[in-house]
Amino acid sequence: MMLALSLAFAFPASLQAAPPVTPIINSAQADLSVHTITISGTGFGSTQPTVSLNAIPLPVTSFSSTAIKATLPSGLNVGSYHLAVTNSSFNIAQMDVTLGTIGPVGPQGPQGLPGTTGPAGSQGPAGAVGPQGATGPAGPKGDTASIGPVGPQGKDQ
Repeated sequence: MMLALSLAFAFPASLQAAPPVTPIINSAQADLSVHTITISGTGFGSTQPTVSLNAIPLPVTSFSSTAIKATLPSGLNVGSYHLAVTNSSFNIAQMDVTLGTIGPVGPQGPQGLPGTTGPAGSQGPAGAVGPQGATGPAGPKGDTASIGPVGPQGKDQ
C-alpha cells in the first residue's frame, strides 16, 4: 500500500483525466446502394462512438478519431435527417444531412412585387465650381431720347 501511495505522489499528472474532447462533424457522405454512411470530422475518440439518424441508433462498422462508417437502415427514404455522433465523453456533434439524389433545378419563378421605397438619403457635398463661360454677344442699341431744356447760365467770376 505504501508503494502505491508513493507512486501516486511521484506521478500525479499520470493520474489526472484528460479533458473531454468535443466532437465536430465536417461532412457526411451516404452510399445508399450499400446502406452506409461515412462521417468525417474530429474528436470522435479512441473508443467506439454512437451514431444516430433521427434518434435511431446506427450500427458502427468502423471508426477512428476522425472518421466513422455506420450502416443505414434498409428502406430508408430519400430526405433530410438529423445526424448525431456521441463520443465516449458523452459530448455530441450534430448535423442535418440530406440523403438521396438531388433533382434538376426547377424553372425560375415569377418576379416578386416591388418593395416599398426607402427613406431619402442625406444630401451629398456641393460639386466643384465650373469654368468661366464665354462672353455673350452685345445687346441691341437702345432708343435715342429727346434733348432736354437748356439749363440756366452760369455766373461769371
